[in-house]
Amino acid sequence: MILIDEIIDENVKQKLDGISIVNGYLNNVSILPGYLVHYAHDLIDGKKGITFPSVSFESIEDDPQTDGAKTKSKTTHLMKVVGAVSVKDRALVNQNINSLLFDVRRALAMDKFSNSSKASSLEIGKATFNLPDSKDSYAFFEMTITIIYVEVWKQ
Repeated sequence: MILIDEIIDENVKQKLDGISIVNGYLNNVSILPGYLVHYAHDLIDGKKGITFPSVSFESIEDDPQTDGAKTKSKTTHLMKVVGAVSVKDRALVNQNINSLLFDVRRALAMDKFSNSSKASSLEIGKATFNLPDSKDSYAFFEMTITIIYVEVWKQ
């Protein structure tokens, strides 16, 4: 596994996988690696064991800043985390999406003073809220996270 995949697994996937009421969070979630749109119909129909609320994550951009010898880089890896909730109970949509966003931020928070990760940092960015363009019955937020790490190409 390449370094960024290890970092994403350890700092994003495993942390999001821990979101459950049993672990002290506000929600039990379905974690969906990749693009939420690929799972939308299964979520709406309750198929394949995935349900709302759900969280997906995807890479957006990878920006290496190389050293003078071009053998390593300080790389900034931008990701999008998408959280989705059902709108069947319209009165609770805002509360449900806000609690999901809180859980995601709490799970991804990285203590810079006791960081044992291979990532130098993981920064949580802003979140925007949306309804899908179709007639699907869910609302979602998109939040950026920025992972900074050092990638070595040659020793």
